[in-house]
This record gives sequence, structure tokens and C-alpha cells, in this order.
Amino acid sequence: MLFRKLTPEDWRHYKKVRLKSLEEAPQAFESSLLEESHFDETIWRERLEARESSFCLGGFIETGELVAIAGFTQGHKLKTQHKSYLWGVYVLPNARGFGIASGLMKSIIKEFDALKTVSSLQLTVTANNTQAIDLYKKFGFKEYGLEKDAIRVAGVSYDEILMHLIKPFN
Repeated sequence: MLFRKLTPEDWRHYKKVRLKSLEEAPQAFESSLLEESHFDETIWRERLEARESSFCLGGFIETGELVAIAGFTQGHKLKTQHKSYLWGVYVLPNARGFGIASGLMKSIIKEFDALKTVSSLQLTVTANNTQAIDLYKKFGFKEYGLEKDAIRVAGVSYDEILMHLIKPFN
């Protein structure tokens, strides 16, 4: 397995995995397949532009196929630069069960730890997604809230659990 930051040249592969995530688990993401399927090449490339405080990470198998993605964004405003956000975590169904999600989390947390000005990594997860919740807890994330009716898909309401990983203060 290879984990690395995606670049604009990866846009076609990223698009394929991202759209699959929105199709397979619409309740797990705030964005929708309908919205993102209309994005043009420019938008996909811009998402993957290299920035220190915002990036998409990819997990590649030995054949070079992209099978997992996750996004990381640091707070952009002066008062929220100490926070960061994990979003869009997804592993293709045929690649599950091989520790790829754990490898993705280790890589994201390594990047988070390297940012000295960032003290928290936050995420939201659909309350009924116990597999993802267990993964996040395994890496030290703690629940700190619940947003009722956070997402609605086809008229069905889903709650989201708010979780964070806090760096120890030195």
C-alpha cells in the first residue's frame, strides 16, 4: 500500500472514487452525487491543488489503482487556524478488510501531528455508521456532540456524531 497526497494529475482517479462514495453511501457525505457528477475537470483539479493546510490523501494498491481517499482542511480564519477537519473518508468496497482505512488514518494523523499550529482534528460521522465510529475511536477520536437531523437523503433524516482528536498540550 502506498499513501500519498493527491495531485491535480490524479483528478480522474479521484473523481471515480469520490463519485462511487457518493453513490454507495449518500448518507455519509454532505455533498451529493447529483451535485458532484456535474463538476468539470477544472473543479476536480482545483480540489487536488497542493496546499499545506488542505489536501486529499489517496491510498493506492500495488497495481497503482486508487482505492481510498480522505480530505484534510485546516481552519482558514485567524480564530480557527488551530482546528482542522477530516472529511470524505472512503475505501472502495473491493478494497475493504485489508487495513487500508487504518493506513489512511495513520497517514492523516501523521500530517496532523506535523502541523505545529493545529491542536484539534474534527470530523462528523453518520450516527449509524458503527464501523467508521469504531475506526475513529481506535485512533483516539472522542465524541463531543450529536447533531440531530444533520443530513437528509431522499426524505430520510440522519444524525451525525461530532468527534475530535486533541493534541496534548506541551
